[in-house]
Amino acid sequence: MDLGRRIVRKVGRVFTAPGDPGIWRRALFRVCPSRLIFLKQYGERRTGTNFLRAILLANHPTAYPVMHVLGDKHAPPVALETILAETRNLPSADLEFVTRATIAASATTTATEEAEQQLYLQKLARPLAEAVRTARLGFIISTKHAYPWAASMARYRKWMREVEGRPQMLPEYAGELEKACHDFNLRHRAWLDLHDQNPARCAIIRHEDLLEKPEEIVARLERQFGLWRLHRRLRIPQKAVAPTTWDQNAPWLDEKPFDRALYTSRHYEDQLSPELWSIVTKTIDWDLMARFGYEKTPLVTAAS
Repeated sequence: MDLGRRIVRKVGRVFTAPGDPGIWRRALFRVCPSRLIFLKQYGERRTGTNFLRAILLANHPTAYPVMHVLGDKHAPPVALETILAETRNLPSADLEFVTRATIAASATTTATEEAEQQLYLQKLARPLAEAVRTARLGFIISTKHAYPWAASMARYRKWMREVEGRPQMLPEYAGELEKACHDFNLRHRAWLDLHDQNPARCAIIRHEDLLEKPEEIVARLERQFGLWRLHRRLRIPQKAVAPTTWDQNAPWLDEKPFDRALYTSRHYEDQLSPELWSIVTKTIDWDLMARFGYEKTPLVTAAS
């Protein structure tokens, strides 16, 4: 008997919307949580973590990505095995583990004292802790070339203003840009270490590749993690995916369409001055980024 029929039989009813992966995912959580595939996401801001999460949730009933639980997705990885050992003999050990791991690198939106987040951690505690204990937790690292990332980060941080109808980064934020690049290096080193320590359980997803060839990239994730796709045709968000406040919230699509041309046509290049691009070029660790498949490509508006 196939997985879908087994779920229907155990739950005891026919789903009213069998084409919705979320319904299958909730059913799996009720009757067979061990079939869920927990995936801990990592990535800098503006590298497509929310876009990737939306694709996983829209297509794969067995996929259970977590971004804020077990530590902020934008931070270096938490020492999960250490925290697991520290909490092993405590009352409510599984809940203690996921709670401590989550606040060990708290996201700005993490507030585990709030009832909604407490309930969500209680729900996840047992199957998620078991996934860590049995080395079944997967890791996905999202990344992006440093140049489009820097321009996107400047827009996100509101370091830009409109000049003749086009966004331009203000020079007074040069210090913040340099610090962001240093943080970029630090986090990518930590995530690369995680990948090297767990190559079979860790995937690196370049945002450019996900935009250019989503079917190929998602198929690779399906093979690596054993994900079950509900629909033959891949469902991809056609609008920008807004940042998710916390893990219990569903993806939220912005009203505006996603502008892929910003990356494919390199429209971001004129948004920073040559002096600001020079900060990015000099600060980014290009040897490190070569491990992610990136080169220090020449910029039209700045000397490299």
